[in-house]
Amino acid sequence: MSSNATVVWVLDLTVVVFAREAVNNSGMNGISSTPTATSYALRWWRRRVVLIPLFSVYLVLLAYLGFRLFLYLRYDVSPVTHTSTLDGYQLIYPELFKSGVLDILQDDSDTTCDVVLIGGSTLEQTADEIEKQLRYAWGDDVRVYNLAKAAHTSRDTLFKFRKLPERGIDLVVLYDGFNDIRMNCVPTADFKGDYTHCNWYVDMERRLQKRGTGMQELVTRDLKAIGTLIDLGQPSDEWLDEGATVKSTEPFRENIAAILRTCRDRNIPVVLMTFPWYLPSNYTAEKLANGELDYGKGAYRMHAESWGRPENINRTMTAHNEVIHELAAEPEFASTVRFVDQVELLSASGTHFSDPCHFTPAGIERFAKNLAEKVERP
Repeated sequence: MSSNATVVWVLDLTVVVFAREAVNNSGMNGISSTPTATSYALRWWRRRVVLIPLFSVYLVLLAYLGFRLFLYLRYDVSPVTHTSTLDGYQLIYPELFKSGVLDILQDDSDTTCDVVLIGGSTLEQTADEIEKQLRYAWGDDVRVYNLAKAAHTSRDTLFKFRKLPERGIDLVVLYDGFNDIRMNCVPTADFKGDYTHCNWYVDMERRLQKRGTGMQELVTRDLKAIGTLIDLGQPSDEWLDEGATVKSTEPFRENIAAILRTCRDRNIPVVLMTFPWYLPSNYTAEKLANGELDYGKGAYRMHAESWGRPENINRTMTAHNEVIHELAAEPEFASTVRFVDQVELLSASGTHFSDPCHFTPAGIERFAKNLAEKVERP
């Protein structure tokens, strides 16, 4: 007798024993133990023996399909692929894969003007208007790929840029500097030029070095602070004053310069822009919360302390914009850099700003028009 047959025989015997016991109990309670009752009891037990494993298979299949849907919605992984792992870039920067930029044709058959935007939330909120203004100025065959993401710094911009196709991109637009302010809110002794004093970049480096991230790690993924590392978001109150010492100037310069060097070598035009911001002279977080400042209405309303002390924001952004001016003037980048001085062209007022760095609808339109008017189609 085979092992399968033995299992079935044992199950049948067990069912018969339980069924007869059920029937006997029924008889004891005044219910007739007829053959019909016995057959019904046997069928009842056999049905459950079959349904329990089938239901278990159903639950496993449901969980798997749910996970595949999660991969598709969060990381743009095709449901028809069989992979259950993601490379580091797909996990950390899903916008690279969702935007379609990695599928740009790298030959002369593509006549579309492909423009890539990389930066933080301020550039992210202007992406649609930029595409609209560029199409108005350059023609309808402009296609914009928005890789800008809230809270990301120039370090993230560099890593995203490294993943882009070597050919097929007609213009890269960079707009960074404000989120790098947060990196200064740490004691000088703990500051690191690659920003790995921030837990986001420790996690990023680790995941980009791994060959893949599996299902268990995706489900249990966290970006909790490690030891005394800072977060990517709002600085802790304890270290806000550490931002008085501007430590990000050279890392910011190196991150942007690395991109410019690659664009020069690949002959890709790249737009550098100064970063305007607005902090009223009477700014306080309380006045912002009470609507007592002249900020306009917009999608964002964040207090300055989301990045640092107001005076430290002014000091750091002045330094970062000086870096942009200096890089734009470098002779080695002259052939590829297109410079737009947004600080000069976009007035710092409540007409254009809804908080220290984000725009009102009028600010979005002015920002996009400045870009379209100052940069010729490549």
